[in-house]
Amino acid sequence: MSLFLFNIKKAILFLSLFAINAATQAQNALLFNGSTSYVEIPYAATNNPAQFTVEFWARVDGGAGDFRSPLSNRNYFWTVTGFNFYATPANIWSFTGGNSTGAWSELNGPAVVIGQWTHLAATYDGTTYRFYVNGVLVNTLEAVFSVNTSRPLRVGAGRTEGGPLYYFPGAVDEVKIWNYARSASQINDNKNVNLPVPQTGLVSYYQFEDGLATSKTGNNDGTLINAPTSVTGVSFTIAPTITNFNNITKTYFDASYTIAAPTSNSSGAFTYTSNNSAVATVSGTTVTILGAGTATITAAQAGDATYYSSSVTYTLTVNSVSIVTKNGEFSTTNFNYVNKNGALSTSNSVTIYGQAVSTKSNDGLSAASAGVSALQIKTDFPSAVDGLYWIANSNINSGTPFQIYADMTTDGGGWTLIMKNSNNAGWNYTNAISLNTTIPYSNTADVISTSTVNYSIIGWADYIKKSESGFQYMIDATSRRSYGGIWTANGNYSFVKTDNSQTNITLDTKFGTWNYVNDDGISERMPWYQNDCGAITTDNGGGHWWGTLISRCGWNPTPWISDAGGGIANRDPGIIWYWVR
Repeated sequence: MSLFLFNIKKAILFLSLFAINAATQAQNALLFNGSTSYVEIPYAATNNPAQFTVEFWARVDGGAGDFRSPLSNRNYFWTVTGFNFYATPANIWSFTGGNSTGAWSELNGPAVVIGQWTHLAATYDGTTYRFYVNGVLVNTLEAVFSVNTSRPLRVGAGRTEGGPLYYFPGAVDEVKIWNYARSASQINDNKNVNLPVPQTGLVSYYQFEDGLATSKTGNNDGTLINAPTSVTGVSFTIAPTITNFNNITKTYFDASYTIAAPTSNSSGAFTYTSNNSAVATVSGTTVTILGAGTATITAAQAGDATYYSSSVTYTLTVNSVSIVTKNGEFSTTNFNYVNKNGALSTSNSVTIYGQAVSTKSNDGLSAASAGVSALQIKTDFPSAVDGLYWIANSNINSGTPFQIYADMTTDGGGWTLIMKNSNNAGWNYTNAISLNTTIPYSNTADVISTSTVNYSIIGWADYIKKSESGFQYMIDATSRRSYGGIWTANGNYSFVKTDNSQTNITLDTKFGTWNYVNDDGISERMPWYQNDCGAITTDNGGGHWWGTLISRCGWNPTPWISDAGGGIANRDPGIIWYWVR
């Protein structure tokens, strides 16, 4: 075999093994023969704290009727010190701690299941032992604990005050020694976790990944005696990726708002808490503002079969606003405030100097704090991310707040989605500018999907745009930021104009390599509205219909770019989006 082919095969083998490990997150363990093999870790004071948590995974493969010790760290000479774990002759799990007398403090657990991985943990907090099996507390005992002051730690065998006995027929994995008593939740939530180091209080961590007894913490390495073998260990969960949980700024006068769940690749449920009840409290997903200041809002996600539990935080800043009340008093907490016209107001008041001041944050995160547009929200709250927001306009729905989808990323963000077309069926002249106006999407995945329903609020775009002229619109097709661009309208143009005269436009950003081609591609005009095949189109209306956003005459879902003027064409884009800023 050539060296080249040999190296290729090695690479393929390595990648295959890597893929298997990445998918299952299986770890290595040490297998002991139950008669001669074990790990010897020399005495270290750090492995013998007065208060402790000792935890590991063990699998018993046989030996019923004998004491079998997966881990022991004891001295037994007139008095007993240190601790032991056993699978007992009665085939139950047991933990014993030394108390400076001639007897052990014993805590028994459930039955041993041969051939099954079991997580064992014991803690001592200065007064009480606690014994956990598979993350469940199975026994407690108030007693004195006396530390081992001279004897080694053994894995796979016991009786550390002399030659080994009580050999363990089975495998051991993930031995951790902590210098404090960890809580039940800390033990259970992390028993399947490959912990990074350092960790506060973690003094030794034996993973056996390299087939050796090297401590991951860099302290207290052990030696393999009589060749324990490396085998597949327990399968671990991995860290989830949690994003889109960004800082929020509110005012004291803002109403309660609903927390938008972070984005995560885990299916675990989220729970939310506030660390400062003087500023805000959390009930379920509802945040109630109680005072000015800052609070840390924590989203804690439970683990699932693939990912372990984790959390993410944002800072809620609640600003104080000085207002004038209906009685002419100055206040920062009285909700009976008036605006500059003397009327009771829900969104603004006046300062002691007579200046108008906003009393609401208008961040769009709830109907009560609805913004004016995606652009206003992004301008006032730069950390806003892509997603659903509430806006309100007196010309739309009689001023009742409604939800829109906002692109807060492209070209600085602030884009309101006014149309998504991924199916040519069902369009007509009327619904081309008003379809599914109660937004039918829950997230970004719905917006970019070709299988979700069509949507149009083009008829509202003239109220959402930032100004009569000089506003921008954006079109992209097939995938976001492709086969389209960003334009500025240089006149007092309308999204529902019914002729093809709106041609004074500037292409600010081009998505792709297309060029203007009248009749056969994107034409140099703002899309217009007509009762024909191209209901919303840049075409001149002569019957070719290329450069059309909504078609009533077929294509998938609309005829877009047949001739790209030397660039890359896209006749059937599959999906197309239309935005306003």
